[in-house]
Amino acid sequence: MRFVDGCTGSRSGGSGEALAVALRGRPHVRAFGAATAGMTSANETHVLRDGARMHVTVAWFADHRRTVYRGPLPPDEPGGADPLAAAVAWLRA
Repeated sequence: MRFVDGCTGSRSGGSGEALAVALRGRPHVRAFGAATAGMTSANETHVLRDGARMHVTVAWFADHRRTVYRGPLPPDEPGGADPLAAAVAWLRA
């Protein structure tokens, strides 16, 4: 059985990237499209005494092999002009 992780691109960020990382490297799973937005971190907001806010990165996404991802995720299979068609072709192969 094969699964398509999704058609990724620059509009895939945050939780979409978390899903892509969670499925990355699994057997029979592929992501198609273009590189993601690169928001592969968890952040905390700290309010300072003067009311200013500071956003601090406290974690990075990691896959089941403990590979850490910092920045845009490249797709497993570049989708060209039509990543959905590339994904369907891979599923049918």
